Amino acid sequence: MPGTVVVETIDSHALAGNPLGDPTARRTAVWLPPSYAAEPARRYPCIYWLAGYAGTGEMFFAGGPWQPGLGTRLDALVARGVMGEVIVVAPDGFSAWGGAQYLDSPAIGNYETHIARELVPAIDARFRTIAAADARAIGGKSSGGFGALALAMRNPELFRAVASHAGDMYFELSLIPELPVAVRTLRRHGGIGARTAPTSRP
Repeated sequence: MPGTVVVETIDSHALAGNPLGDPTARRTAVWLPPSYAAEPARRYPCIYWLAGYAGTGEMFFAGGPWQPGLGTRLDALVARGVMGEVIVVAPDGFSAWGGAQYLDSPAIGNYETHIARELVPAIDARFRTIAAADARAIGGKSSGGFGALALAMRNPELFRAVASHAGDMYFELSLIPELPVAVRTLRRHGGIGARTAPTSRP
């Protein structure tokens, strides 16, 4: 029996008035394990899984021609007994720039506050989680891997385990040399003002 994916909309006060005009209603995909409906007294550990740059939590579950969606993978792991049953939460950290590194930023918005102070309590209230740090983990890949490490280290009262898969690191080496290239490119295409209008979401 497979798990179930539901999408919860979280209205964020932390993201209100963000400089990019991005939506404050955030669609968060949640995978509920196979036994969730059949065992209404049972509570579950919770894993938060963060998408990489230009991705959203919902996109994890879509899959594609060459790889199954996250829900299908979780179903297989549980069915084979490789993983115990958990609730998996995939937040939406997408912005007009493609992402936010899951941090609070005066340039983009308060995404760390959104996840740590709004999303986690909302998930604990809406679903039968074990609402304790010892039963809560966070992970991600690329920008999500960086965000997972940052959120876990800065909010140890919320997350007891963390995983970073190819997390963005060492920005002094990986990103700062690219800034002059980005500035020249923006200048050739009308400046930064032409690129900061809210965009449609993927």
